[in-house]
Amino acid sequence: MAYVYIYLDPRLEVPTPIYIGKGTSKRRMLAHKYNAENPILRNKINAIRELNLEPIIEIVKDNLSNEEAILLEKELILEYGRIDLKTGPLCNLTEGGEGTSGLIVSEETKQLMSNQRKGKKQTPAQYAANCNRVCSDETKEKIRQSNIGICRLTKEQIEEITTKNIGSKRSEETKQLMSAQRAGKKQTPAQYAANCNRSKKKVKCLTNDTIYDSVKEAAEILSLKEAGIRSAANGNFPSYKSYKFEYID
Repeated sequence: MAYVYIYLDPRLEVPTPIYIGKGTSKRRMLAHKYNAENPILRNKINAIRELNLEPIIEIVKDNLSNEEAILLEKELILEYGRIDLKTGPLCNLTEGGEGTSGLIVSEETKQLMSNQRKGKKQTPAQYAANCNRVCSDETKEKIRQSNIGICRLTKEQIEEITTKNIGSKRSEETKQLMSAQRAGKKQTPAQYAANCNRSKKKVKCLTNDTIYDSVKEAAEILSLKEAGIRSAANGNFPSYKSYKFEYID
């Protein structure tokens, strides 16, 4: 069975409604207190807590069917009115029933949310809560899949990072950690083939128009680091130490 709940602002003599929601478990009703996805509601709760208070949470009506809960939620949101529409005090960003899925926020609402966040920092409690959040394996996989093939660094930033790390030595602790992560793992056939072909590839220095039998040979003759030549030849950045390289198939 479903229920409809209300959040009230305790800072006034007569507590004012600030949010209407529906749920089927108590977790849903309390979720906004600790991790409100709605930024307007989150800021409102933070302002209440700055006075060492907590929002008042009450169940308006329970033992409802999902359809009844949706209807009551919509009626209450319409009755009290929303901040973003300038019709009332509620932080709700929708008319109710569907949650925030597929929500399209108006430019005016975006500006309102932005203004409310400006100059505000996380409280120690918020910072601690965010640090302690643990993503499920399913969520981690979704994040990983969404980031595949995406590089948010410019070529200049990649070159700067790579050049900075060339020649740096790993600590024994880092070596041990890397070893533990690789323990029991084998290369895939594709990885093995790619690594085998790396040593066989010739590399051409476009700067002096010279072809070298290997990256190692180019590094020795030009007094450069192999990692830097490989990065330039792979196209990770335009050049390395003013030299441009490309692999010769």
